Amino acid sequence: MTPEDHQGFDAVVHLAELSNDPLGELNERTTYQINHHGSVTLARACKQAGVARFVYTSSCSVYGAAEDGGERSEQSRPNPQTAYARCKVLVERDVGALADTDFSPVFLRNATAFGVSPRMRFDIVLNNLAGFAWTHQRDQDDERWNTVATAGPHRGHLPSDHPRSRGAPRGRAQRDL
Repeated sequence: MTPEDHQGFDAVVHLAELSNDPLGELNERTTYQINHHGSVTLARACKQAGVARFVYTSSCSVYGAAEDGGERSEQSRPNPQTAYARCKVLVERDVGALADTDFSPVFLRNATAFGVSPRMRFDIVLNNLAGFAWTHQRDQDDERWNTVATAGPHRGHLPSDHPRSRGAPRGRAQRDL
């Protein structure tokens, strides 16, 4: 993408990256090329084109595993555990360095999205649990409950939200120049 591709826009909301931890681990080099290098290149092109606001959809995965078992907040220090999360931290750092009076990047550290979709993703924890619960319903005559096991880098609390809750923050970030 070139600066010319972005001329005439007040804001760009960047959503285009490899989208999750398992995919990012398949080929870390490609993940860095697309997610880190590609995102920074896009932000530079936007800045050169005079785009005032660059909204980057980061991820709460930048916080990684809570070593002390406590909760994390926006003030918590990043502790990325995967190539996907490390790229998010690098993009925030490198795009943040581009900020000036004419270019204002915003970083939204979204929670894991869940919900019904025509192309369901069962690698997402809540979708996985819902699918398991539906396909392994408890037998009314069985006193035992099924055990649900999850795999992946997440342990304990994993913030999640429904896609419908994401529109308002993006809209505010986009227009509040």
